[in-house]
Amino acid sequence: MPQTALVSFLADYGFYEVFLPFILVFAIVYGILQKTHILGKDKKRINVLVALAIALVALGSIQFSGILKDFVIKL
Repeated sequence: MPQTALVSFLADYGFYEVFLPFILVFAIVYGILQKTHILGKDKKRINVLVALAIALVALGSIQFSGILKDFVIKL
């Protein structure tokens, strides 16, 4: 599959609009929670749930999603 066809395939299925921004926000929030121990030490499950909730809310925000989509496409 040529590279342009792959990019087109991923764009058609919403990879850049949904999946990539979700993973990016989730990873950043989870990393911050793990590093700072805001919710306590050894609270990985709670950190995952909080990061998941924040990523889903951020994905639902139209303005934030548009900004993040433009950023990811340029990246």
